[in-house]
Amino acid sequence: MFFLLSKFLEFLLNPIFVFLAVILIALIRKNKTLVYCALGFIIFMATPITSNICLKWLEDPKALSNIQQPFDLAIVLGGVSYFDDQDSSIIFRSSADRFLQAMRLQKQGLVKALIFSGGSGYINDTSQVEAKHIQNFLHKLNYEPTVFYEPYSRNTYENAINSIALMNKENLKAKKILIISSSSHLRRARGCFEKAGLQVETFVTDRRFLNKLKSISAIIPSSSGIQNWEIILHETVGMLAYKLKGYI
Repeated sequence: MFFLLSKFLEFLLNPIFVFLAVILIALIRKNKTLVYCALGFIIFMATPITSNICLKWLEDPKALSNIQQPFDLAIVLGGVSYFDDQDSSIIFRSSADRFLQAMRLQKQGLVKALIFSGGSGYINDTSQVEAKHIQNFLHKLNYEPTVFYEPYSRNTYENAINSIALMNKENLKAKKILIISSSSHLRRARGCFEKAGLQVETFVTDRRFLNKLKSISAIIPSSSGIQNWEIILHETVGMLAYKLKGYI
């Protein structure tokens, strides 16, 4: 139920949905003021410089960007891909940076073992399990380092609980544990794992916040601005909901 409610709320807070809903109400009521408000809203949301300010708040201030000493285990959180039934192939999202960085760290000897944690993110199709698709993908690459797969999690809280269960099942005695996810997700991820009783460090990937916006494109409305606000709203609602549920 919590998974369904979170998906529904995420849909309602989508900037495009809000814009279209206000426009529809404005047309029904023949209210020009609402039309102007809707246009102002979408322009504000689409301007990258406005979202960049909020993105900084989402980042985990303790997150690592470089590693000097090796970790016993890294847990990579899912949401990096989906499976294309038409071509029978895995398609990677922009958040795949977390997956690629994890592979790099392991190949460089900075991480001894990986856990990829990710089940199905679909409401109506639970058969599309991300961890299994990632496992098949790495098998085709003949990827040799040690990787464990956790195929049940559908959200960040479950990532933490199920990863710990897998560690106990596989008797993984890891003292230094690294959580790898997108920069905007790390604050919530750390909260979930530490609430579950695991002391972790976090590693930043897929960074959205920019320290300096040098280009004029920062003040020109674009789809990237909308995407950033979708992430901000998703994570903000997630943080509030998780605090209410006691997950963080």
